[in-house]
Amino acid sequence: MGRCADAVLVTGDISYGGKAAEYRMASDWFEQVIEPITNGSTRLLAVPGNHDVDWARVGPTHQAHRTHLDGCPDEGLDALLDRYLTEDGQSILYPLDAYNEFAASLDCQIADRFCWDAPLDIGGGFHLEFRGVTTVVNSYKTDRPGGLAVHGNQLLHTPSPGAVPILLAHHDPYFWRQYHRMEREITNRMSVALYGHTHQPRLRKVEQCVEITGGAVHPEEGKDWMPWYNVVRLSITDVAETTATLRVRVWRRRFSTDHDGFIPDAANGLYEDRFVTVPSALQSAAARAEDAPDDEEVRVALTTPEGTPHPVREVQRALYRLGAGDRITLLADIGLAVDDLARLPAHRLIPQAAAAIVDEGRLDAFRAALAARHRAISGGPA
Repeated sequence: MGRCADAVLVTGDISYGGKAAEYRMASDWFEQVIEPITNGSTRLLAVPGNHDVDWARVGPTHQAHRTHLDGCPDEGLDALLDRYLTEDGQSILYPLDAYNEFAASLDCQIADRFCWDAPLDIGGGFHLEFRGVTTVVNSYKTDRPGGLAVHGNQLLHTPSPGAVPILLAHHDPYFWRQYHRMEREITNRMSVALYGHTHQPRLRKVEQCVEITGGAVHPEEGKDWMPWYNVVRLSITDVAETTATLRVRVWRRRFSTDHDGFIPDAANGLYEDRFVTVPSALQSAAARAEDAPDDEEVRVALTTPEGTPHPVREVQRALYRLGAGDRITLLADIGLAVDDLARLPAHRLIPQAAAAIVDEGRLDAFRAALAARHRAISGGPA
């Protein structure tokens, strides 16, 4: 389309079986996808799907959690999920360990909450507020409608001037427990909701929320199967004192065997538009300053003002590509205290170590140690 993309949004099923090697391959593939459409600042944001669950890691403790979740009444579900997430070891997340390690390089890991947030400034006082939701805590290989345990607090969002809330989830609410209530929460609180799982592209407006279901880009058996993905452009128009209009333009791209690549879905129109109302960004300078996120949130969540990846993100990606032992060795070599870090799972170690390297002024030492390691592996000059 001749423009750089601000973000690539992946609504799950990054791997096939939740294995670490599959995520290494996916990470390399995503970098190839992003390279021609970025100016150095494109974000990759992801949520887990049912194929991101490593079924081999569903042991007795985790299986007991699942059984308890299945028998828990709806009114006690959030409290039970909270208990599992705060227990030592977080065994409820064991089957997502490989996903979580991959996601930690993107700040999309599941750690203290089942969801993550990522802001993205779009100018004019407006910003996107991405909310990544976890729907696979008790996911099975075949998920039945109305069976998934999804923490309701993941949907909490307070409207604020200039904020455009966008939800990412693998399963749409049809697969969740308390389907009707949860869907109302989404359509009342979110401006855009992005889903995956069904592999069938769909676009519709419900109340003041645009729902977009993507296809899947991987091959699948069956003569009627066709890979799809969506290109989405969000723009603000008709800005008034209290409200503005969000235009959601969607281009569907389908795979063509004749062209051996993805082409516009001209049969259904080159694009479709949907319009929803959002709170206006018009407010006093004092109010904007009061509502602005603090420097720490901006530092970790966004790129630099020059549009290049923030150093924290650079270090996160580099640490992800190292093996567990190599991470600790390299961190120790640059003088970082590693006794406590070595006890952490990868999805906690990576963001904590990255923040420490930047905050303690060890970025140059980290880059040098990483370069020396690469030279040693490749046999180049020291």
